[in-house]
Amino acid sequence: MRLDLLEDICTLSETEEKTVQLVKNCLDQKFYIKKIMRDCAELQIYRQLMQHPHPGIPMLYEATRRGETCILVEEFINGTTLEYVLSERSLDDAAIHHIMQQLLSAVEHLHSLQPPVIHRDIKPGNIMVLEHLEIRLIDFEIARVFKQDKNRDTRVMGSAGYASPEQYGFHQSDCRSDIYAIGAVLKTMVQKDVTAKDIHSPFQHIIETCMQLDPDKRYQSVGELQKALGYCEEKSLPHASVSVLLTQLPGIRRDSAAKRLLFLAYYGLCIILGASMTVTPPPSPYSLICQRIAFGLCLAIIPAITVNAGNVRELLPLQDHGRTSIRFFKGAILWFLCAFIIISLLVILAAILESLL
Repeated sequence: MRLDLLEDICTLSETEEKTVQLVKNCLDQKFYIKKIMRDCAELQIYRQLMQHPHPGIPMLYEATRRGETCILVEEFINGTTLEYVLSERSLDDAAIHHIMQQLLSAVEHLHSLQPPVIHRDIKPGNIMVLEHLEIRLIDFEIARVFKQDKNRDTRVMGSAGYASPEQYGFHQSDCRSDIYAIGAVLKTMVQKDVTAKDIHSPFQHIIETCMQLDPDKRYQSVGELQKALGYCEEKSLPHASVSVLLTQLPGIRRDSAAKRLLFLAYYGLCIILGASMTVTPPPSPYSLICQRIAFGLCLAIIPAITVNAGNVRELLPLQDHGRTSIRFFKGAILWFLCAFIIISLLVILAAILESLL
């Protein structure tokens, strides 16, 4: 790609190590990301990525040296980070599986290159989420190629909570270092907190194995991890225990122990209030049962809307731009719509039961 055809639109970020710019190609009128790197030590990695593209990694169109700097031109990703997505809503197990499968595919591709490329900074902030939960693994600034004859890393790099112990200079980082980080990302998707100690999820064994301090006790390859994830996907739903099923309730599965207890108490209260509801004058038995169910469900859906489970608030086209008042307004509208649908369906069900029985 000809660099002289790129028109600078704006500077997205600038540090001592690099400058990131949004640029526009004068020929195809498309937007691209241009990075000016002060360190060209790992230019080989970017050229490998250019020669061996992968759908889970932004397409690289140029990787060249200009004097003391390295210039990269890559695909413009129109999305948001997984870190931001998790701050806005929770992900169900199906969504987590979908993201993990894509992430593992991208990382396996890196590890299959010759020489293997170790990302070393896999974290939610470096995973872009597009439409339909498609992802891109970004930021290869501290990636390195694996060298068989090295005993340890020469530079301590990585993100706290996601960097493996060997990245702190104890040993050379290798493919298992990325596996540690993948486990930390999975833990964050499940718990929303990489430092949380208690894990309440079908993914518990996978997370614990990935994040073993001793690299020899982790999965030894991404392939092994993919098999474990596939086995978990097959077995978790049919054989889910009551405790695991309870963790799927909105507001429970990724919060602190105190919040889990609070939401469980709320759901219990919904059941009690629904079961004890009385109506004057007394309706028919079937109508009373349906009304009690409707009342309990109308109360029970409040946590789902409050924590934005399944990104439910985004069903309304109104953009909240982070404003609490608009979020509350959208939540109230959704609750009234859901309550109307629940009540209408149960009224119809009661009428059908009375006519048949």
